[in-house]
Amino acid sequence: MKKIALSLLTLLVLGFISLIYIHETDSFTQKYLNERDPVVKLQLLEQIMERGENEKWSWSDNAAKIAFQVGDHEKAEKYAQASLAMSKDFENNWNYGNAIHNSNVILGRISLAQGNIEEAKAYLVRASKSHGSPQLDTFGPNFKLANELLKKGESDVVVQYLRSVSKFWEMDNGCIDRWLSEIDDGETPSLCKCSC
Repeated sequence: MKKIALSLLTLLVLGFISLIYIHETDSFTQKYLNERDPVVKLQLLEQIMERGENEKWSWSDNAAKIAFQVGDHEKAEKYAQASLAMSKDFENNWNYGNAIHNSNVILGRISLAQGNIEEAKAYLVRASKSHGSPQLDTFGPNFKLANELLKKGESDVVVQYLRSVSKFWEMDNGCIDRWLSEIDDGETPSLCKCSC
C-alpha cells in the first residue's frame, strides 16, 4: 500500500512539473515538443541547443536519440558523446541520470549496428551505472539495447544490466525479477517499460 501511495505521489509530482514546464516553454520549444516528423524535430532541437551550454547539455541525449531514429549515426554519436562529456558539469542536475543512461544506450546501439558486440555490451554496462532520475525511477530505463543484445545471446551482460537498473527503477512491478528468472530458464523475454 505504501509503495502504491508513493507511486501515485511521484506520478502526481511529475505531472505537475510537466505542466509547469510546458506552460513556461517558449513558442519555439513548444513547436519542437509538438512536432511529429523526426527530421524536422531534430532540426528544431538543434536550433534550441544553440542557445547555450545548459540547453545543449539538457537536450543532447534527446538529439542523439532522434538522430539515431532517422538513421544519422554520425550525428547521433556526436550528440551522445557531447552529452556525456558535458555531464561532469551537471552531476547535481535532476537530468544527469537520464543523460548518462540514454547517451550510453545510443552509443551501444550504434556499436551494435556496426557489428561491434563487445563495445555495445560495454555501453550497456555504462548505461546501467546511472543513479536514476525521476523518469528512470518511475517509468524505467530504455531497454532497446538490452533487448537487441539478448536476441544475440548476450544474456550475461543483460542480467548484469537488469540487476544494476533494479537499484533505481522503483516501480518495475516485479518485472526485473521475472525477467531474470526467465533468462535463467533459457528464455528470451521481451524487456519493456510497460506494466508487467
